[in-house]
Amino acid sequence: MPTAPEATGPEFVITRNFDAPRTRVWQAWTEVEQLKHWWGPKGFALRSCSMDLRPGGLFHYGMQTPNGQDIWGRWILGEIVAPERLTFVVSFSDERGGVTRNPWASDWPLETLSTLTLAEQAGRTVLTLTGVPVNATDDERRAFEAGFASMRQGWTGTLDQLEAHLKTATAAKTQPVIPYLTVRNAAEAIAFYGKAFGAIERMRLPAEDGKRIMHADLALNGGSLYLNDSFSDCGGPSAPADGDKPPVAIVLALPAPEDVDATYRRSLDAGAHGLMAPKDEFWGARFAMLTDPFGHRWVLNAPLQTG
Repeated sequence: MPTAPEATGPEFVITRNFDAPRTRVWQAWTEVEQLKHWWGPKGFALRSCSMDLRPGGLFHYGMQTPNGQDIWGRWILGEIVAPERLTFVVSFSDERGGVTRNPWASDWPLETLSTLTLAEQAGRTVLTLTGVPVNATDDERRAFEAGFASMRQGWTGTLDQLEAHLKTATAAKTQPVIPYLTVRNAAEAIAFYGKAFGAIERMRLPAEDGKRIMHADLALNGGSLYLNDSFSDCGGPSAPADGDKPPVAIVLALPAPEDVDATYRRSLDAGAHGLMAPKDEFWGARFAMLTDPFGHRWVLNAPLQTG
């Protein structure tokens, strides 16, 4: 866990109620595909964003102001307690992810520590966001406090966009079927699925032995993937043994044929074993199949482009 920064001075606080479960609000804050739909001040266009959801990880984003100015920002993530608490150090940034000064206020604190808390009440969520300057001078703390009104206005517009996003059918949709894999070495599997398929770890629950993972939740291809270590010694399911051919495969429905090829290559580079190289099939899809290093079969499928 990264060392907590020294944050002192005036504290900015904003609270908002959302008619959505806490888990859904948490996902909107921590999944790139959802952040793309609402993050940023009203009127700003989000051009780029990436999230490495782990303590010490980076959320880096680029926006364009209404007058065409390019602005970059970043968070360095600290405490992650899904789905209730997230801390992060916020700063303006550049295209490379460095720390820069506020382009509109040279006396603004270089960094601020933000804390997001989500409390669920009867199916609704109470969001509280605080911000405190980090290692700031007296002038910077005064500038920060003087900016509370404009900060509240900016955050109100941003949270308005979050509220609209949460009301959309996409955000409200519940995944009806979630694959749940038992693997050998779940920690390595989480790393592999991140490299090969772009999965993002949302949560892991360590087992009592301190070595295995009892449950992990990954965001994958717009849905979820659950997995755990084998607990056959306790009467739980076993992971596929070497040479086994599991009767079930997981299908990744990808948007374009080139995504099948790129994902297949990336998977092999990460340690997967190819079963069927990408090819155009008679049923109108680009298709490939592989086995991951943990014995599970994956099918990559995308519709062929028709003119």
